[in-house]
Amino acid sequence: MSSPEKQDDSNVIRMRATGLHGKSNELLLSKPRRGQAATQIVVYFPGDVQDYASRMEQHPFGKKWKRYSLEWTTSHLQERFPSANVVSIKSARFREESYSCYEHFVTCDYYGTPTYNQKHWAWAYCHLLALLKDVSTEAG
Repeated sequence: MSSPEKQDDSNVIRMRATGLHGKSNELLLSKPRRGQAATQIVVYFPGDVQDYASRMEQHPFGKKWKRYSLEWTTSHLQERFPSANVVSIKSARFREESYSCYEHFVTCDYYGTPTYNQKHWAWAYCHLLALLKDVSTEAG
């Protein structure tokens, strides 16, 4: 896991966690407010176009949807689930700065569309568990 980096707004922490076979994903973590213990975990996989606000601002199409940046969405989920650790897992790559490709979880085509290879479902679950285990030291 890389060193956590506090984001400007709220209690959102940006980090990189290592999952299955050494593959890593960037993620945002938001913990319950001070004094509250987490009683659940919410895992969110952002969709196409969703990225960090600073990157969305630079993209002609992303600029229109900047309100739904990773930082904002993670903070919003924390408000909706105040007793949860919220983890937003960023896709492994973006195709054409728009299409989320979660290739560490599923096999996908050029644009990130899953090919639904059932052999990889257990692999996706194991990768998710490894990411969450890696980030758990930060979440406490």
